[in-house]
Amino acid sequence: MIQFSSIQFNSVQFNSINQSINQSINQSINQSINQSSKQASKQASKQAIQSIQFNSIQFSISFYSIQSYFIQQLIQSISIQFLADADGTGKLDFKEFTEYAWERKRSVRISQLVHAFKELDADDDGQVSFSEFRDYMLQGGHVLESILEEDEEEGEGSANQCTLEHRLRSMYNKADTNQMVDYLRNRWKAFVSFKRPGASGELVMKGESGIVADIVPGKYSLLDLACFEDLPPLEPKHAVVKGVKWQKSSTPGKSGKVLFPDDFDFKIPVDIATNEHLRYYGASLADQNGEQVALLYRHAIQDFTYQNQYLSDYVTNPKALGGAGIEKHEFTHLDCPMQDDSGVFILAKFTDEAESELHITGFHVPTRHTLYIPGNVIHSNDYLKGTWRTMLSDEAVIDHVQLMKRVKGQYTHTTFTFV
Repeated sequence: MIQFSSIQFNSVQFNSINQSINQSINQSINQSINQSSKQASKQASKQAIQSIQFNSIQFSISFYSIQSYFIQQLIQSISIQFLADADGTGKLDFKEFTEYAWERKRSVRISQLVHAFKELDADDDGQVSFSEFRDYMLQGGHVLESILEEDEEEGEGSANQCTLEHRLRSMYNKADTNQMVDYLRNRWKAFVSFKRPGASGELVMKGESGIVADIVPGKYSLLDLACFEDLPPLEPKHAVVKGVKWQKSSTPGKSGKVLFPDDFDFKIPVDIATNEHLRYYGASLADQNGEQVALLYRHAIQDFTYQNQYLSDYVTNPKALGGAGIEKHEFTHLDCPMQDDSGVFILAKFTDEAESELHITGFHVPTRHTLYIPGNVIHSNDYLKGTWRTMLSDEAVIDHVQLMKRVKGQYTHTTFTFV
């Protein structure tokens, strides 16, 4: 049983110290406490973890997860106050809120109560509902901590307020990892030992040897929930071509040449455009990326429709462009397919300083998902179909090179095929 002020609630009993782990934990916690930014402090708290072995899988429990768990328990305990308020409305007015606070801490100042009540009363109706209180606590609840907590002695005779967060940190530092393991094993035992037989009696589905994470109630960024740090980074399927020579044109408006070695078959693997795949080439899906970017040039966004004969009648036709190619330039691209069957978007990069080893992938981009192609990323739109919404500029030089292969000692134009 853990007790904060006069509020009690059940919890996992953590009562021994793991010295070898706590040294690194305390260092991370001290760093987070010194942060001036609340967000930076929360992020640093997430890095303070206890690493434990759970069913042969390395598992980490963060202080922030434990803090969220106990705040949830605290919220459930205080909900009783809302059900038993003086006038039976299920809400607390300022008088009831003041009486509730003073019962727990007579030394709290009226200015603190006014500030806390204003923070809690999100809709400014003069009353605090339980949903307002719950949302406030899940977002941090720092103003209310000084009301809910008692004064404690710290050091030699100096009276310092011990906040809810500090108490939880202290409890976390004293956590016994073996008890954490037992708790998690029992809590998620049904998932870990899950087995589902088919009609034949053979096993068709099972739970793996350990849970990946223990997620306590609270508010989370979806990125925090969905980015699994235990998994290795993904690379898209790609062709690796060594011995490439990029020959930039010295004539403005004319294409240069990219010479490929004799053993390259010009077959390019195709993969799905996801952020992790695109990141391999320095690109991303703009509609799933919240970062800000700087545009060095004035750009326009325009819809372009590629007819079915675009590749054959223009790109590779000797009387038109004369050959498929790849390009790079300093301005930024956005490219968004407006329909299904939109063709293949090429991305490539050199992986060595000499720029002789080229990696190439063809991407299928889901409909209405927008590629963000930063400046100087190698790409090609020669194989697109249908309507694409594109952001581009005419204020920078395009370094376009045509694909060349050697046949009987002579270089000739060629094109990629996709596998």
